[in-house]
Amino acid sequence: MRFKLVGGVPYDSGGNGFHLPLFIAPAAPGLFVQCVGASAKTILKFQLFDGDLSKLIDGTHSEHIGVGDAPLYLFRNSSKVIVGTATELNGMLASAELQRAHALQVAQLSGSHSEVRYARAMLLADGGLTWRATRQTACMLETCLLNSLWSTIVENLKPGATEEELASLCSAMFMSVDAALPNLVPDQLWERLEPLLTLSRGSIVQCVRESIPDCPKPPILSEVSEEGIPSHEFQNALVRIRKLSRQERRIAYLLSELIERPTIAEFIMANYTDKAMLCNSVLLKLRSEIRMLKSRGQRERYISYLIRWMFTNSFPLGRGELLYNLALGLGKYPTVAQSILDKVNESMAFNVWQYRHLIKEVIAEQNAPKDVDQNSR
Repeated sequence: MRFKLVGGVPYDSGGNGFHLPLFIAPAAPGLFVQCVGASAKTILKFQLFDGDLSKLIDGTHSEHIGVGDAPLYLFRNSSKVIVGTATELNGMLASAELQRAHALQVAQLSGSHSEVRYARAMLLADGGLTWRATRQTACMLETCLLNSLWSTIVENLKPGATEEELASLCSAMFMSVDAALPNLVPDQLWERLEPLLTLSRGSIVQCVRESIPDCPKPPILSEVSEEGIPSHEFQNALVRIRKLSRQERRIAYLLSELIERPTIAEFIMANYTDKAMLCNSVLLKLRSEIRMLKSRGQRERYISYLIRWMFTNSFPLGRGELLYNLALGLGKYPTVAQSILDKVNESMAFNVWQYRHLIKEVIAEQNAPKDVDQNSR
C-alpha cells in the first residue's frame, strides 16, 4: 500500500520547526504516521494517528511512499512548508535563516560532523534556552552526546546488521551512556556493539567526542543538580515515560515525578512530546504553570485540581480507566487520592462504577499503615 503526505502537526507548542508528517491511503480511512527503524533510514510500517489535529497544517506532497522507502520530513519556516527526505531537506534549508535550535535539528538529521558541531556551538553561545545556564548547558550536552553516539553507530554499521539487533541495543545504550566513562558506555555493552560495527571502539569514541563543542562545564548532570540527582536519572526518566504504552500511565508517572522530583519533571517537559491528546494537553498546562508551584504542597494541590480537569476533558467512556491508572500512580499522596475518590463517588457513569471497587482498594492499599517487623516487637 502506498501513502500520500497531506500535512503535519507540530511536535511542540511553537509554530515553526519540524512537524509530525501525516499521511492518507486510498484504501484505508483515517490519517497515518510513518514508523521508522532504529537506524531511521527506512520506513518499517504505517500506523493510525489518534492525536490532536487542532494545529494541523497543509503539507501536500506529490509523491507516494510505502514500507521500505526513506522517511519524509516536514519542516515549517515562517509561512513556508518544506517537505523531503533527510538529504533533500538539508539541501533545501542550507541557506535558510533558522533559529539556533532548528538549525541544530536540521544538522543532526543529515549534516556532517563539522556542521553538527558548529550548530551545537552556536546554540550554546546563543544562550537561548529557558533553564538556568549551568543545568541547561549540561542537559543539552548530554543529549548531544547521546545523539552523536547513536548517529555514529548507525553510520558505521556492517551490511548484515538488522533493525532488530539495533533496537535491542538502543534502549540499553541510552540507559547506560556516561560522558565520564573513557569509552562512553560500559565494556559489556561494547562487547555487543563491536561485532556490528566497521570502526573500532576507539575511532567511534573519538568521532563522538569531536562532535561535542568545548564547554566550561562537562556534560555530567550530577555536578549541577542541586537536588543531588545522578546524571543518568534524567535520561532514564525519558526512557521510562516513552516505554509506557497507555497515556494514563504516562500522565501518572509525570505527575508523580512533579511531586517527588520537580527537576526531573521539568526535564521531561522540556524534552518530551506526546501524540495522545489528553497527555499532550496536560504537558502544555504544566509548562505554563510549573514556575508557580514552589512547594510540594502547592504541587499536590495543583495535581488535585488537574485530576478534576482531566476527568472533565477526557473521553467519557474512558474516565473509569483514567481514574484507575491515576490511582495506581498517585494514590499514595493523600490530597491527590482524595480528589480521585471524590470523582469516583460523584460520577454515576457505568464505566466509572466498574472501576470503583478497584480504585478504592488500590488507594487504601497504598495508604495502609506499614506492618511492624515481628522480630522488633
